[in-house]
Amino acid sequence: MGRYTWKSYLENKNVISDKAKDMIDHYVTHVFPNKFKAQVVTVSRLAAIRYKKALEEALKKKIREL
Repeated sequence: MGRYTWKSYLENKNVISDKAKDMIDHYVTHVFPNKFKAQVVTVSRLAAIRYKKALEEALKKKIREL
């Protein structure tokens, strides 16, 4: 993978932030209207913490947009 190992790529803050934005967009348009729930699985606890923070930030931005 060049610059990253697989795990460090999956734990990268920029990657997680970009994925979190996409996840929130998908959730708002497809999951939430149908009253479903979602679950995120990560490669490590560090990635889980980063996803939580990134998802919270992405959700705040989405709420401001609406």
